[in-house]
Parts: sequence; C-alpha cells; structure tokens
Amino acid sequence: MAHFSMFIFFLLWYLFELGNPSALYYEFYFPLMILSLVCYPLVALFRMRRSVSDTSNKLVLLRQLAFLGNAIGFFIGLLLLSHKWGFELDVNPLYVVAFVMVFSILLLTNYLIIAKGYETTDIEDIRPQKIRVVMDDSRIRQCAEKLADCMCEDKLFLDAGLTLDDLSKKTALPKALITDYINQQLQTNYYEWLAKFRIEHAKDLLEHERQVLKMEVLANQSGFNSKTTFYRYFKQYVGMSPSAYRENIESSGW
Repeated sequence: MAHFSMFIFFLLWYLFELGNPSALYYEFYFPLMILSLVCYPLVALFRMRRSVSDTSNKLVLLRQLAFLGNAIGFFIGLLLLSHKWGFELDVNPLYVVAFVMVFSILLLTNYLIIAKGYETTDIEDIRPQKIRVVMDDSRIRQCAEKLADCMCEDKLFLDAGLTLDDLSKKTALPKALITDYINQQLQTNYYEWLAKFRIEHAKDLLEHERQVLKMEVLANQSGFNSKTTFYRYFKQYVGMSPSAYRENIESSGW
C-alpha cells in the first residue's frame, strides 16, 4: 500500500501539472520511486523469512521475483546516480531491460511447467496429521464441567468475538483438549457447538422478552455479529426462521 500510494501521489502530481512537470517533480520522483522499488521486494523477502524451509513452487518463484525486483531497483538507482553525478556506466540499459524481461518469462514458464505436474495432488494427503489428545473419563468430565460453567453460568457465548484461544484461557484447559472434546464427544465442531448456545439464548429472548426486538438487535444480543449467520444457524437448529418462530409464539399465546 505504501508503494502504491506513492505511485498515486506522483501520478496526481503529474496530471495536476498537465503532463509537463517541473524539474522539482523529477528530483523527488526518481529517488523515492527507486527507493520504493528496492524496499518493496526486501519487505517481501523479510516477511517470508519464517518460511525459509518451505520449498513450495509458489514460494520459490516469489523469492526469485523479489530478488529480481531488487536487482532492477539497484540498477535503475545506478543509472540515476550516473546521470546526476556525471559518471558513465559501461552497460547499455536496453540490454539489461531485455535480459530482465527474458529472465522473468523463463521464471514464470518454469513455474507453470512444474506446477502443472502437481495439479492432481490431493491436498489432504500432504497436510500434517492432527495430534489428538488421549481423553480418559476424568478428562472428559473435567472438560464438560468447565465448559458448562463458562457457557451456562458465565454466558461466554454472548461475546461475538469469542475464540478458541479465549475459551482456553477462561477455562484453563488446553486448546487441543477442548477441540477434541467437542469433536469426539459431542460430534460437532467449535462454531456449531457455540452457535447452539447462542440460538437457545435467542429462543429464550423471543419467548420472554416483552419488547419486540429487531432481528439485528436479537442477533447481536445472542452473540452473533452477522444477521446472516444468525438466520442460518437458527433455521438449522430450530427448523424455521426467527420471524416464523416469533409468529408461532404470538399465535399460541406463550
């Protein structure tokens, strides 16, 4: 975004001066754009430092293009310095541009050829197997009790931003233990499990709240940050929309 914003700034400046900018424009434009051209690939390489052992084709290609971008930036910088300070480079810029273009095409072609051979690879086969926690009766009981306390008494499900990490901290239970308990013992996943508490709370509001709440308000008060998600889970667990459920309550005189 920083690189793009700088480009937009100079483009507007150029248009403002009707395509005939002053010398001041070039004094700022070339140094800053070259600096950006050099720094942008460096930032990309720095952010990939954690994946240095990753040999995937896409990452290798990205590293190669980033190094190439650095080389281009340094070369253009040298051209600018040679023009500013009056020394000559014993290199024809057109040859360098042609070399860069050919090298880039070869990199992309090589990537496409290699990637084509992996089109039929089953992604599930290369994913690391999830380590499961061995759950005995005491662990199951401990997990069930702590989660019930947090959900039924503390009503943590009303927090729309509640994550598995947050729940792990609140219950002092390992995240892997919570996940395996929900997956293995309850036969569901974290989001489905959390949504059940929220839907039950929404049903309780519909049945006992005297004031007619708008659906957006009802969703928010039940822990959902999206009305669409609220509608989807409500129909999934109740079998009808919240509006239809409210109409049934009113017609039956609950």
